[in-house]
Amino acid sequence: MVVSLQLNSSAKPAAEYSAAAEASLKWKRDVYLTGFGKFSDILENPTSILAKKLETHPKVIEAHVLEVSKDGCVEILTKMQTRAEERRRPCVFLHFGVDTTSCSLVLERMGYNVANFRIPDERGYVAKNEIICEDGPDIIETTIPVEDMLKTLQTVYPRIEISTDPGRYICNFVYYCSLDWAKQQRLKGFSDYRALFVHVPEFRIINLEVQLEVASKIVDYVASLYQLVARVNDCSFKYCRLEREAVKQCSSCLLELRLASHRTRSRNKNHIHLYCYRCRGCMSAVASSTALLHEGWWHKA
Repeated sequence: MVVSLQLNSSAKPAAEYSAAAEASLKWKRDVYLTGFGKFSDILENPTSILAKKLETHPKVIEAHVLEVSKDGCVEILTKMQTRAEERRRPCVFLHFGVDTTSCSLVLERMGYNVANFRIPDERGYVAKNEIICEDGPDIIETTIPVEDMLKTLQTVYPRIEISTDPGRYICNFVYYCSLDWAKQQRLKGFSDYRALFVHVPEFRIINLEVQLEVASKIVDYVASLYQLVARVNDCSFKYCRLEREAVKQCSSCLLELRLASHRTRSRNKNHIHLYCYRCRGCMSAVASSTALLHEGWWHKA
């Protein structure tokens, strides 16, 4: 069965905002992208082609084709994570893997802390119900808003779904490793590190042109996610303008909290507005911007 999709070039973007508002947003998210090489009877993995094609995407910092093996993936991921930590930039690790049983593109919501390989990996290793990270939780959910992302992408590409089961093979192994790494970075105070896994079908189901277009849109979405989902620039103060923004973790839902400093008429104090993406909870206080800088709350664009 071949699914033929029409690309809707006239579809509106996920979020519309003025050029002035867009220019005021200084955040940029680095995208670290991976696909996979051959395994089992998949001699030409479609995600290896997608990764190579997307290597030149302006928002992709690195693109790699991972060997379908536990050790091979750890070797490359560790190096990528080290470079991301050195850059100290908001980033997302975006992984693509093939699902030969699927007829749709699938956004994976969560990764599982267990490796249970149904077939040997490319180095002959077979994991049997092994824990991936000893101190990690059983399940980690991505902080990417996949529901909003799905709605955005489905206005152009109807055959996209959300899944809660990435399997227990190398795809889940890589995804959980990236989710756990992003979580550890948040615990260190670097809250804008994220991960997402996307399963794609074979090209005989959805052709290369369509998959490449969808994958490119996904890169665009996650790269600009900070602007699209967290434009918190409304303030009750009459004389105030958004001056600086940063991110801190929400104590109630453990997701990101946006910190916006609004300059008031007072030269010595700022109005601080805290806003959580998920709980929509808000707090406000008056604090010294110097104190906030010393606490390391500011991200530098």
